[in-house]
Amino acid sequence: MSSVRVLIVIGLLCVLAGVGGIAFYVGDRYALSTLTVRRATPDELAAAMANDEFYSDYSEATLVVRGVVASLTGDGGGAVVQFQTKGAFTTRCQFDQYPSTVHPGDTISILTEGASAERLTSAVLLRGCILAGGCSRSPDRLRRGVVTRRGQPTRKVPGWIRPGTLGS
Repeated sequence: MSSVRVLIVIGLLCVLAGVGGIAFYVGDRYALSTLTVRRATPDELAAAMANDEFYSDYSEATLVVRGVVASLTGDGGGAVVQFQTKGAFTTRCQFDQYPSTVHPGDTISILTEGASAERLTSAVLLRGCILAGGCSRSPDRLRRGVVTRRGQPTRKVPGWIRPGTLGS
């Protein structure tokens, strides 16, 4: 009798493993079929949060945000970037590691999940930001004559070179 119970238990475990595998496959297919990536500006995100539309518009999307850095403050090993926005409500982005190549005035692109955003009193805070593709220097920094790559000065820039033509 005990060998019959062992076979029944083994059979039930096999059925549970099969159901779990099928559920994982179906869930994976659903996640990939509903994956959305949305481009947004810091002004659009700030306006959406100020108007209580952020979570309905962006919560299920991976966000690609491009904007000009207004300020950069250290945050215990990480950093918080505040983007330039037109209104009083601002957009901030929290990095887990300090991005040494980013400076105020630079234009950066970041990736983040909309669901991880947090509403602050006068800002939307995007958590877990990842710097996408580096940053481009502001024309003022190019006019001063030093272009930095990966945080290190690389060369003097002649005055005849137009801003944005050197790459990043």
